[in-house]
Amino acid sequence: MPKSLGSGSSTNPGKGSARQAGFEAARAEIIASTDADTVVPPFWPARIAAHFEADPALGGVYGPVYWPNGRPVEQLALRYPATWALRASNRLGRSLWWGSNFDFTRALLKMQGQG
Repeated sequence: MPKSLGSGSSTNPGKGSARQAGFEAARAEIIASTDADTVVPPFWPARIAAHFEADPALGGVYGPVYWPNGRPVEQLALRYPATWALRASNRLGRSLWWGSNFDFTRALLKMQGQG
């Protein structure tokens, strides 16, 4: 989005800057990220923790996003093609890291020179 429409302004640097500030302020060993309007299921934290417990060398995980309040076409796009693309990218060793449902370790953040 161009600055003329509000992106990158000093009063509202945008979602990316806010997310980054949150990552850097977080103090837990595992940092979970999702969008502000997301409602996560009760099992979400335990499922995330289980991935990291099963593989201590794991740097991050990403999961599908479902949009139950979206229009039917949006629900279908997220439920099937987006999930298939995620699975295919993982099998090819090129994980897609886009969207709102991802979690990573503090160690990974430090490796990137942040946090």
